[in-house]
Amino acid sequence: MLTLRPAAGGGMVLRAELDGTEHVVDVSEGFAGRCVGTVGDVVAVCGHRVIETGRTTFETGIDYKTLIADAGPLSELLLGQPVFPEVAGYTHVLVERFPSLLASRDLAEWDYFDLPLVDGRGGSFGAVLGRGGVLAADRYAIAEVPDSVFETTLVSLADATEGEVSVARDPIPVDHGSLWGGGDDGTSDLVIISDRDGTTGYDSRGGAVFSITDGSELLGANPEADSLGVTVQTASGRREVRRYRDGVHTDTTVLADDSLIRHRIAPDITIAAPDGQHSLVPNSQIARPKHTRR
Repeated sequence: MLTLRPAAGGGMVLRAELDGTEHVVDVSEGFAGRCVGTVGDVVAVCGHRVIETGRTTFETGIDYKTLIADAGPLSELLLGQPVFPEVAGYTHVLVERFPSLLASRDLAEWDYFDLPLVDGRGGSFGAVLGRGGVLAADRYAIAEVPDSVFETTLVSLADATEGEVSVARDPIPVDHGSLWGGGDDGTSDLVIISDRDGTTGYDSRGGAVFSITDGSELLGANPEADSLGVTVQTASGRREVRRYRDGVHTDTTVLADDSLIRHRIAPDITIAAPDGQHSLVPNSQIARPKHTRR
């Protein structure tokens, strides 16, 4: 199993967890990695490219005391403030993010692809779904604002490695949130979305196989004999496995605090970690996608 990690001194490495071997990833300028996965003999490192597209300078204007002297009846009140605002110029750097992919078949040579999604408004790949050969991407309404995700777009990895964007499935709407990540329920890929409606896992047909709407945090999802076990941490800190069958919650088991959390990330790979898949690479921005809940 390969994990994506920051390299000492910058860049990224893929670490083979079974023997500790590290493989340097040839990172293109501005590329930020977010996830890694394999489809057939292709290793895909996905994320986005950060591009500075412009600058706007706001120069220092009229002195504050001079400005409020013309405020009419409010001038005396404003002049009595104990502290006056500091007036200073400011340069805003316009930084935009667009989906990008690094792909390799031998972990030595890497091909880089910029993959604008449909209208080029911006986005970031956040999951590689191995069963269907699909990349899942947060799509931004505004390329400068990662917190402007409005849908998850699903594209073909095979076409992406040819530099083409081919939509593989219908998009999934997102409301003030983002991709939590990907998974596998034993028969289908899972696309997992976390937004202000909760956290929901969708199968390859677009059906919801589980949904968490009580504010609990998802830690992992793992297929069991005849159901999908979804591990959560409630607002009170209790950890429990909620079982779903055909998208319906059937029963719940409380877990001990020191139980390992299992998450199936591919048909033949299940990981187990104290806090689920997002604790697998601790203290790393690669390990956990961020978004603002509102």
